[in-house]
Amino acid sequence: MGVTFCQNHSLPIYYNFYPGSIVDVTTLKNYIKYLKIFNLKDVLFVLDRGFFSKANVLEMNNSKSEVSFVLPMPFSLKKVKTLVKKNKRLLSDPSSAFKYNEEILHYQQSPFEFDGNTFDAHIFFNEKTSVVRLSNCE
Repeated sequence: MGVTFCQNHSLPIYYNFYPGSIVDVTTLKNYIKYLKIFNLKDVLFVLDRGFFSKANVLEMNNSKSEVSFVLPMPFSLKKVKTLVKKNKRLLSDPSSAFKYNEEILHYQQSPFEFDGNTFDAHIFFNEKTSVVRLSNCE
């Protein structure tokens, strides 16, 4: 399901249902077309890991699409594993810790190069798991 809502008023503007798990770039291209039809600006896509692909990242980062995004990255990528290892010392520092829902998490932001583009990687780490989110937001 794709939902567009106005952050200022917390009201939905548009929604659409998509069959099954759709990961192809066409879905995002079509959604960007809908946003242009509605003349929406300052768009932020918050996507799940299923949308991670080189084509999708490059489509959203394309300057013509005028969207920002937050997207979890899969740990199957060697670059993601390397990024977490590179930041392991900072992630174990008490100054990176915060409490969320009775759980202690550590956070570190780091630049991440992907296909010639630099993004912000947001690394969330605890004793059980790590999550890395890619973002082109400022």
